[in-house]
Amino acid sequence: MMQLYIHSKDASMGWIIGFHSASNILSKSPEKVKELHLKTGRTNDRSREMEALAEKHGIVIDRSSRQQMEKKFGKSHQGIAIRCIDPEIFDDRFLISLVKKVGKEGFFLMLDGITDPRNLGACMRSAECAGVDAVIIPRNKSVGITPSVVKVASGAAELVPLVMVTNISRTISLMQELGIWVFGASLDTQKSIYECDFRGPSLVVLGSEAMGMKKSTRDKCDYVGRIPMVGQLNSLNVSVAAGILLFEALRQRVENRVVR
Repeated sequence: MMQLYIHSKDASMGWIIGFHSASNILSKSPEKVKELHLKTGRTNDRSREMEALAEKHGIVIDRSSRQQMEKKFGKSHQGIAIRCIDPEIFDDRFLISLVKKVGKEGFFLMLDGITDPRNLGACMRSAECAGVDAVIIPRNKSVGITPSVVKVASGAAELVPLVMVTNISRTISLMQELGIWVFGASLDTQKSIYECDFRGPSLVVLGSEAMGMKKSTRDKCDYVGRIPMVGQLNSLNVSVAAGILLFEALRQRVENRVVR
């Protein structure tokens, strides 16, 4: 399942290559596609699917030979490459409106102080796959959307809203007032994340790679749990931790039909 992002001099955020990422974007956010390249030659079910989606949404197809595709996108293009408009960054007002719209099924991820673009991209990819409604990051002391973020996100940056807020603590309080339960992850607790009840409207909060959650953020959480570990390192990459938390939440929500 190849899903890659290629940065190019003629595009601020680059090209997405691979059928799965391209199909997701063409199906769910066709209005974001600026260019679509398909390899000439023998067609198959997947290429016909791409052609049908492009025709449905009025997207012009540029045809290129295998050699042309490899020269521009490398050998892992799978015969398709798309370029999207730059991912949009949303603000507090959008977030509050979204929380009200999704109601009791709301599911959000907050990343407080993530500075590695690869980690943000990986978290966004997991968030999109888990059905998260939006990823929330602070405006300061955090990486934003960069070509590296979009590359690692493998299409998720075009599909899951990224919200930048000016004050993490105030945003948590606003979401709690709107009925969202806030779950933080920390090593400084004996309570397991598997004891948390994610079936209601939920916000999962993770701190920075080096320091974890700030005390002010932790104090705002309704529940704080740790990921059980038995190895000697007792530490996980933040994107791995995010995946574990999000998919435990998704497991509970699927079992209780709290998904759209």
